Amino acid sequence: MYKVEDVRINEYTSDMKKLLDNMWSPEGRSEEYNNLYNAVQAASEINGLNIAGNQKSLKIIKANRDILNAAAKYIKGKEKVRRSSDGNARFANALDSIAVVFKHAPRTVHRVSKIVDKINNVRGAKASNDAGFINKETLMHTYGANRAENAKNEAEAAKQAKNSAKKRSPQAHL
Repeated sequence: MYKVEDVRINEYTSDMKKLLDNMWSPEGRSEEYNNLYNAVQAASEINGLNIAGNQKSLKIIKANRDILNAAAKYIKGKEKVRRSSDGNARFANALDSIAVVFKHAPRTVHRVSKIVDKINNVRGAKASNDAGFINKETLMHTYGANRAENAKNEAEAAKQAKNSAKKRSPQAHL
């Protein structure tokens, strides 16, 4: 169920590395987010391990299980209310990690569906036109390593623009 086909292992670990590089820092965050971050990190490092193909497959299966479990635990209780942009960003990272696992291990569909259904249930979203509704297609097309990278780049650009505006502001010198 959690297996990634051998021909896709390089792409899988590359996506996990890209996701890890663009996840928000776990520093000062909850144990659940740290567990998610560490699970993604472990998955991103599998290809660099000096182990045989079968052992690599077993490590990926464990990593995928760990990622989905950690994401589900992190998301629990946060499906509807997140009070900060940091919380929103990290919630999105949890969905990104689920999307990457689902992309490379499509037989996780039942586990992913349970997580997505729980989010929709808590949000009271029953149909695709309800606010906050997520389905497997939304998950695959909206979330993943590329979304994480784009979000991180946008946040950094906004921060730089804000800092530049402060430097140019005449009130900044008062």
